Amino acid sequence: MRGHFKGSIIPLLGDLSARRWLCGEGIETTGWLAAQEGWRDDTFYFAAGSLGNISGPADPDSSFYHPNLTKPDSAGRARRVKVGGPVPKPGSEGDCFQVPAHVTDLVIGADGDCEKVRTLSDMARAEARLARPGLTVSIWWPPEGMDWADLSRGAK
Repeated sequence: MRGHFKGSIIPLLGDLSARRWLCGEGIETTGWLAAQEGWRDDTFYFAAGSLGNISGPADPDSSFYHPNLTKPDSAGRARRVKVGGPVPKPGSEGDCFQVPAHVTDLVIGADGDCEKVRTLSDMARAEARLARPGLTVSIWWPPEGMDWADLSRGAK
């Protein structure tokens, strides 16, 4: 993607007025999930374009150190990597896609080829930022060690 896309979506199929929405980070993820469920008539399918556009920014107070990952500092010493936590940054609604009030069911297809700890935190943050009465948010995960694209190619 090029240019400003924070808060935007890439519509794939369906009516924006649908009460059920399904998204993935990329077009391929959304398309594969949609095909598996038969491109339901009651669903609006879209891609978010990035994990950050799904999860939104994290509240800095919720960040934590990754249990395993490190990176070298300017002196070459290994430093633990900080991960954005599960709590959304207040007032950051314009930095990620939003779900209209008429939507009652949102499915998010999580990527399995991203770093697991960070992705788990991002998905928890997405659920927290989207939480409201009357909206069910479901995160769908591919089988352990796989991505939706692997399944689309018939990998086992």
